[in-house]
Amino acid sequence: THPTSDASAAAKARSAAQHKLIKRLLVDAGMNDRTNQIHLKPGLGIFPQTMEKVMGKLKENKGLKVSPEYLAEKHHFQYGSPWAMGRAHVELIKRLGLQTNHTLLEIACGSLRSGVHYIRFLDPGHYFCIERDEYSLRAGIEYELPLHDLLRREPNLLLDAHFSLSRFKPHALFDVVTAMAVFIHLDKEQQALALRRIVQRLKPGGMLVVSHMPPLSTSGTSRGRTGGSGGSTSDTASATAAMNRRLLAEFRLRYMGSVDMEPFFSKGP
Repeated sequence: THPTSDASAAAKARSAAQHKLIKRLLVDAGMNDRTNQIHLKPGLGIFPQTMEKVMGKLKENKGLKVSPEYLAEKHHFQYGSPWAMGRAHVELIKRLGLQTNHTLLEIACGSLRSGVHYIRFLDPGHYFCIERDEYSLRAGIEYELPLHDLLRREPNLLLDAHFSLSRFKPHALFDVVTAMAVFIHLDKEQQALALRRIVQRLKPGGMLVVSHMPPLSTSGTSRGRTGGSGGSTSDTASATAAMNRRLLAEFRLRYMGSVDMEPFFSKGP
């Protein structure tokens, strides 16, 4: 059987088993498929509020040591998919072979939507991430890490927009690098820079997992004009092609495509 078919069948089986457990818990708790809607009835101690109201009340507290926006979890809504997708990504990477003693680099880790799960799973000091948006990374450091009691697990976090992996501790190499929805936001020069820096830091046989992959040209036959530094676009194309050949030959490249949030989407039979 095809590995993809086996993985799909296994995912459906897990989802079906999870939904059976959820249904049993609902029944044991005295709940059926309908809600009593107490949360909508006034005077019963449940008062739905908007995020703006929550943040407004938090701002009245002068003793806060963290942004009211972080406490209201506004950063959870900055992604193009639900916050729970972070765990789905991590579970998939684990099924692709991630081990607790591996070192992992997450490109564009945001507010640690996936990071909190990686940090808990990996050995202390084995999680690395790079993020260009300060608001997002601050939310991860000031709110998510304390919330999940992960500050002492020594994550390596870097605010940087130029893939400056050399700023991590010397000679840090990675077993796994993930880049979710990264390359789709980069121009060709940035894509080449990112791949070059990643290849320099991947261990032999290491794995690069992407959700969007730029075309990997392996021929450097492009003709181009001479640049101001004395090089030419054809030289750049040749160097990029050589790097791409090395990426394809020496490392494991995995394309994720779309990922279901088990057990929420794949309900199984």
